[in-house]
Amino acid sequence: MLQIDDFYITPISMITQTGLQRVDLSYRASAAAQVRLDVYQSDRLMHTLDSVHIASGQGYSSVFLPPPDRAIDAIWQLTDDDGRVITAVTVNWPVPRRWTLYTLVASHTDIGLHNAQYIQRFNSAQFIDQAMALCDQTRDRADQDRYHYMIEGTWFWGNYPADRGRDAARRVIEDYVKPGRIGLCGGIAGNHTQVFGLEELCRSTYGRKALQDTWGVTTRTLAMIDNNGMSWSLIQPYAEAGFEQIIFAPNQWNPHPSTVWTRDTTVPGFIWNPDAGGGGARVDVRYDSALPMVFYWQAQDDQSRLLVWCSTQYGSGGGAPFGLHPRAKADQNTLRTMEERMARQLPRLEDRYPYDLWL
Repeated sequence: MLQIDDFYITPISMITQTGLQRVDLSYRASAAAQVRLDVYQSDRLMHTLDSVHIASGQGYSSVFLPPPDRAIDAIWQLTDDDGRVITAVTVNWPVPRRWTLYTLVASHTDIGLHNAQYIQRFNSAQFIDQAMALCDQTRDRADQDRYHYMIEGTWFWGNYPADRGRDAARRVIEDYVKPGRIGLCGGIAGNHTQVFGLEELCRSTYGRKALQDTWGVTTRTLAMIDNNGMSWSLIQPYAEAGFEQIIFAPNQWNPHPSTVWTRDTTVPGFIWNPDAGGGGARVDVRYDSALPMVFYWQAQDDQSRLLVWCSTQYGSGGGAPFGLHPRAKADQNTLRTMEERMARQLPRLEDRYPYDLWL
């Protein structure tokens, strides 16, 4: 007699082109079998699917059903060929979340590390020229398929008018930055704010006002890429200077692992994989951390605050949980990987965050 234990239902916010929602059934079965799935709301039968395949042992099966138009408590029941109820479970079935996922291919300039400063200065202007060319090449595509570029900080932008002239820089601002094709962050670069004094913290905000006064560009975002942490003391002066949010994307790699967050060396690729934790970041940035990846960081004055988005995108942890990789091939294998990893990742996000947007 077929026995099924550990039966659970996970509705996934993934909808087919025909409007059906993916629902995953997880279980432990004594044998492989074909069963019938009945879905009830109270005593009302909502859906029936015959010949749902159950694998032997620990496994899962996916079915596709019309999604509810409001959240309900649904009874999910498996029945054998003789009409015997094998198992049943009641699970809340919410309205599928309509996600918007922004995919960002990470890049970052280590000033003076990989090359001398004068080479990095030269590259800054070159990269902006290349970004404009890509924006132009994709201008006729749908908005989500157009190329967009983010300039990491004012040091990188400041090299452009210095090397190309103010007229060329004005064209970048008017034709690309103001229309939203190229973004411009207001910090200097990825600075080690933990060694700044108060005066240095205050002066490090001046570039934002210079952008406003010189170029008419109002930016409220600080990008902190490839740094191992940020200073709590920056919140108040940066909030007072007009900043509203930070994108923090630390590098998991570090020759000196954190002594605060223990690194899990059993995780594949733990040196580069943020899911292992305990790397270079002095903030525990990973999807399974007890700390949220999106939060308001409040200053010591209890009034100033900045919205912080902690992202694993600088490294292997950015797209991997979603099945995305910058070197992935455009083939069916990639699509299958995306489908399976999305099916695991979206419920993880929905359990922790009330948002319908992710980067």
